[in-house]
Amino acid sequence: MTEQKTFVLRPTKRKSDCLDEESTNEACVNSTASPQKRVKLVINPPKLRLKLTLHPLPSTYKGEKIPKLEENFESDGVLGQSGFIGQGGFGSVKIVYKRSNKETRRTKNKAYAAKVVKRIQGESLVQYTERVFEEYSISKRVKHPNTVMAEKLTRDQESLSCVMEYCKHGDLWDLIRKGYLSWEDKKCLFKQLLLGVGHMHRCGIAHHDIKPENAVLGDDSVLKICDFGLAHVVETKVQVRTDGKRKQNRTINWCEPSTRGTISYLPPEAIEPKDKYDPWPVDVWSCAITGIHIFCGENPWNTANSEEDGAYADFLEAWTNFLEEFPYSGITKTRYPVCRDLFAFLPVGLQHLLIRMLHPFPEMRITMRDVLKDAWVQDIECCSPGMPLSVPRPVHDHRPPNAR
Repeated sequence: MTEQKTFVLRPTKRKSDCLDEESTNEACVNSTASPQKRVKLVINPPKLRLKLTLHPLPSTYKGEKIPKLEENFESDGVLGQSGFIGQGGFGSVKIVYKRSNKETRRTKNKAYAAKVVKRIQGESLVQYTERVFEEYSISKRVKHPNTVMAEKLTRDQESLSCVMEYCKHGDLWDLIRKGYLSWEDKKCLFKQLLLGVGHMHRCGIAHHDIKPENAVLGDDSVLKICDFGLAHVVETKVQVRTDGKRKQNRTINWCEPSTRGTISYLPPEAIEPKDKYDPWPVDVWSCAITGIHIFCGENPWNTANSEEDGAYADFLEAWTNFLEEFPYSGITKTRYPVCRDLFAFLPVGLQHLLIRMLHPFPEMRITMRDVLKDAWVQDIECCSPGMPLSVPRPVHDHRPPNAR
């Protein structure tokens, strides 16, 4: 048992002088007490109250209001916990419904997907807000039938969430795995992918992570590109006035040298790059790999590194032999690199297109504009609303059989 100390209170001493130097748990009281009167008093140490400074999420950013999610939308608690339908390294996705203007009951006529973006470790609040807002702004900027449309940027507890249209039939990867897509279905979906990426490039944006998992199917059988987390603003156009005349200044912003995206869909110049690079040819390459996956059910190689992947080494050797023999000649119907057997059973027009999209040198790779002008692509009957009005649009149903 701990020995308790006593103090002798003297009236001539000040209150502060009565404290024993060896203890901070005891104090003297009643300084007017008679001499030699012993008073034993035990005082517990005060509890320390730490004041934590919390940095709330901003309610506005760059002129854009960021309301709370529950102000405009209501979660669906039926699907899993709190309505979450998917979780990953980026965050999580849950189904929400717009609240009615007159009452807070859910309007079930339309569902939305709320992507709750996770904050990266070591990321400041300013960096986090800027990153999420950039993704949201890009998704608003590239409005097109073949891109997922963002509805609202909101605050969801301690995270930011981007509310967007919900495509309930899943991504292209799942659709391919189900094995019901016909050859005409595959061609149409491939062209829809090209239309979406081509529109992004016209808007000055590179997606930088094109793959089957980032293309989802809506209930109207329209394929939509999603997940703009790695998208990059390549071209910026600003209207200025010089000497009373209107002029357009154009700025090109290449990507910093860092690996970003999915390795199996990246071209060689984007795998551990040493210098800045143009991300538009990266999208062209990724579209070609995605196209091979659509038509063949698998990727041609795991990585575009000849030292690590034998399949890509064979492909690169075919290109090297072709360029040594025809250094200044393009690909024609009778003259092209003799690539792996994987391309052998594909139509010749598609083979030539994919080979041009997979040129190992990005500056010589075909552009998205030329891809869409290719004769084989032009002949595809596509049901996308993004097709020109002058082109007849067929009616297709790409949904899984159990959803029709």
